[in-house]
Amino acid sequence: MAVGHVDFLAKNPEVDIIFLIRPVAEERLELNCPYMLGYPDYTRMLLKEPGRKIRSLQVEFRLRPGTKAGQEIEGIFKSEIAEIAEIFGVSYHLVRKEFFEALKLQKEHERQVYLNKLLPNGLEQPESPKFRVLALGHSYNLWDNIMSHHIVSKIIDQGGHVTTKEMLDKELLSKCAKRGLPKELFWTQSKHLAGAALQAMNTGSVDGIMFIQSFGCGPDATITPLLAREAKKAKMPFSIINIDVQTADAGIDTRVEATADALIEDILEGRKVRTKC
Repeated sequence: MAVGHVDFLAKNPEVDIIFLIRPVAEERLELNCPYMLGYPDYTRMLLKEPGRKIRSLQVEFRLRPGTKAGQEIEGIFKSEIAEIAEIFGVSYHLVRKEFFEALKLQKEHERQVYLNKLLPNGLEQPESPKFRVLALGHSYNLWDNIMSHHIVSKIIDQGGHVTTKEMLDKELLSKCAKRGLPKELFWTQSKHLAGAALQAMNTGSVDGIMFIQSFGCGPDATITPLLAREAKKAKMPFSIINIDVQTADAGIDTRVEATADALIEDILEGRKVRTKC
């Protein structure tokens, strides 16, 4: 889908440059999803096709062992900042200023989501929720309404209160993943997803977990069986929903409604979940 998006932009005569990021490592000694690492290469080959006159600007983001993020952040993007300044005919210091201002706004947004438990896309939690669910999934799946078929909205429509990993403390998620799994994960996003699920199982903070994953995603296919096994031990309802280009709204509606009915029935029967952290 991401490649299709780039292809759409490349055909737009008003677009001159496409900015691509290769997020290799957000944390030290860890990596991001292989598909995310290869994405810029796919699109670069696409833009080299005959008749394409659009230019791509690629940035590789990598935190290396033994360095502090605050010290390295400008070094990572120094050459890219200079290239952007040259392309648009402005000074390096102006681009650097705008870059750090954007970074500041992004950090503030993440802080507000964490502190106020905000849902993206203007969604609001139900005033009197019938059940509480942890909706897990990569952000490019969960918050893309085309890919997810508005699944978060559907959960809320059924009376569910939705929690996502963005509302939880990253350090705590890393700790829970390290303690709860037999081996440390070196995929950063998968580690946070696993940590969120394990924390919910240990604390009983939600009534159930819904894991939305892309069909054929290697890291997700690795951790979901492990999490399903732990959920069974914790007596925590755990639902896996695979999505791909052939997924239909009707299928998502049925899964969400069935999960909601099962969770509400469990609550009425007074089901208890272990509380240990």
